[in-house]
Amino acid sequence: MYHRPMHWIDERLAEDKALDNRNHKITSEAPQIFNDMWSYVAGDIEHARNKSLPIFVDGSPQKHTVGLTDLVSTIPGTREFYFTLSQDKHSIVVHGYVQITFRLLECRDGIVRPTDKHGNPVEYKDAARRILDPFLFPHLQGRKPDEGTKDLSPEEQDAWRRMQRNTP
Repeated sequence: MYHRPMHWIDERLAEDKALDNRNHKITSEAPQIFNDMWSYVAGDIEHARNKSLPIFVDGSPQKHTVGLTDLVSTIPGTREFYFTLSQDKHSIVVHGYVQITFRLLECRDGIVRPTDKHGNPVEYKDAARRILDPFLFPHLQGRKPDEGTKDLSPEEQDAWRRMQRNTP
C-alpha cells in the first residue's frame, strides 16, 4: 500500500489549526496563571511586611502596583513596579523598577506555563523571587548570600544587620 504524502497546503492548514488551538488554550488559561503567580508574589509581600519592610500594594485585579518607601537604600524615593497580564494574554509583564516578562507557552506535556526569556518553565515561587529580590534588595544583586557585607556602605550594613535580626 502506497501512502501519499500530505499536500503542503494541507500541512499548512493543519499547522494553522494547531496554532489556533494553542493560542486559544493559552488565552483561556492565562487569567488563572496570572492569579496563581500573583498569589505567590502577594505571599512574599506579606512575609516582607511581617519583617517590617515598608511595602505596599495598590491597583486592580488586572494591574497590581507594588511600591516600597522609606527603606535605607542607595536608591532614594519610592520604588514601584506593575504586575500585569499582557493585552494579548500571552505574557505576564512586570514593569517599572523591575522589568521581567514571563511568556506563557504550552510545554511539551501540554500544560501552559510561564517561561523565562529562554523558554524554560518557571515555577511560581521562583517567579516571585525573581520579581521581588531585585526590588527589595537591589544592593545585593550579583552577591552570594555568604559574601557578607564587606563592600556595603555603613547605612546599608546597618540595614543588613537589622534585617538579619528580624529573620527567623
